[in-house]
Amino acid sequence: MNRRLPLLFASLLAVVILAAPGIAAEPGTESGDTEVVAPISTDSGAAVEAPPPEPIDDAQPWTVRYVFPLLVTLAIVVVGGLIVIYVVTVEGRYRVASE
Repeated sequence: MNRRLPLLFASLLAVVILAAPGIAAEPGTESGDTEVVAPISTDSGAAVEAPPPEPIDDAQPWTVRYVFPLLVTLAIVVVGGLIVIYVVTVEGRYRVASE
């Protein structure tokens, strides 16, 4: 019985995790509900004027401008540091006896 207890708790936890979104859903949001749409009169002949679109701001956030160069610089520094450490440790350990 003691060997089955963790399996039982794991099963109950899985059921609770899988059922949580269904329990937390708001009532009345099922896909069978129909939306109420206001009728459009074809006799009016007037169209609704849409406001002009706002210009899109092309300025990139600071993260896009600075993160990629920072990552490239850090990669170069790390690779260069590893090369220097490797050369220093290998030259410090091994010496050529004679050529």
